[in-house]
Parts: sequence; C-alpha cells; structure tokens
Amino acid sequence: RQIGALEKVLQEKDKRLHEKDKMWELVLVEKERMVEEKERVVEEKERAILFMQKSIEGLEQEAAEAIAKYQPIICNRVCVSHGLQRAYPKAATFKDRFDKFLEDVLLEKTPQRTSLSAKSLEVLGQFQHQLGLNQKDVVRELMCLPHNLSKPLHYLGAERKPGIYCGGEPLTLASVAIVITLLQRRGFLSEAVAFVDIAGKIVLAAQDGVLTLVDQ
Repeated sequence: RQIGALEKVLQEKDKRLHEKDKMWELVLVEKERMVEEKERVVEEKERAILFMQKSIEGLEQEAAEAIAKYQPIICNRVCVSHGLQRAYPKAATFKDRFDKFLEDVLLEKTPQRTSLSAKSLEVLGQFQHQLGLNQKDVVRELMCLPHNLSKPLHYLGAERKPGIYCGGEPLTLASVAIVITLLQRRGFLSEAVAFVDIAGKIVLAAQDGVLTLVDQ
C-alpha cells in the first residue's frame, strides 16, 4: 500500500511538472509573439518616418524650384541633394547620403577624420586664400553641414537673375563648393552652379567639375 501511495504521489507530481512545463511553453510562445509584434510595429514606424522624410525633402525641393522661377534664392540643400540622390539612391535620408559622401570622398580615410581628402584639398586650394580659410575650419563645417543646410532659404537682391544659387558665409560657401564640384566630377550633378558670398556677389562658378573664380 505504501509503495502504491508513493507511486501515486510521484505520478501527481510528474503531472503537475508537465502542466507547469506546458504553461511555460505557452508563456514563451506568447513572449515570442509579442516580440515579433513589437518588431513589426517598429519596422512600420521606421518605414513611415522614412516616407515622411522623403516627402518633406521632395516638397522642399519643389518649393525652392518654384520660387527660383521668379526670384533669386540661395538654396544650398537643393543643389547638394540633387547630386547625393543620384550618388546614393538607396540611402534613406539626406543626412545618410551626405554622411556616405563625407566618408567616401570628402574626408581622408583615417579613424580621426580630421583632414580633407586630397581631392577636397585640391578644390579648396583654388579659393582658400581669397576667402581666408583654413582646413580645420572647413572640416568642422563639413561635419555639421547637413544641419546647416536645413536653414531657411535666403533671398538675394533683385539685381541677380531668378534661379537657385549656392553660397553664404565663407565657410558654408567653401564647404558647399567642394561638395558640388566633386559631385559634378563624378557625374552625379550636371547643372552649372554659381556661388555667391553673403552680400550676394558671385565669387565662384562650377561646371562639369571645373571650379573657377569669378571677378566682378
């Protein structure tokens, strides 16, 4: 009798352990389902954000081009964006595209990323003396250029012909000139671009990857 009772207790214990194991299996399955659902929601949210970012970029470009038909404006972002979209069509955002170009072309390939590449230096050397710039300042400007290019459009005086111009403060002008000239040299930007200083005077022009000083 004692053996039979013990077997019964052991069977009951095994049954409870089995039920407990099944319960944990269900918990783990539900946990995995919740994780998958969370990942799906995150992916959908990221896709929605990227879609909105691309839509905003498209609207900004359309707005600038519409204004430029009647009025001269400085819009560095539109010119740079044209080339970067062709250079990196699979990159999701303007910043992603610019960061790739920064790493691939603009800066020397070192862990510190504190020096311009040889090609960037060659472009800078064509106007560095005239603008009184040094390499370190230009590197810093390039590193934060996506943020700076998000600033509002600047409207030029009526003496300029309608159109989109690039330029602005010396560091911005220099950085954008380097980017656009190197985009042109790689065949990603076919448009000729005029660069103006903060007073609206045309000081540089880039076409087919050739940068020239304009004496006016």
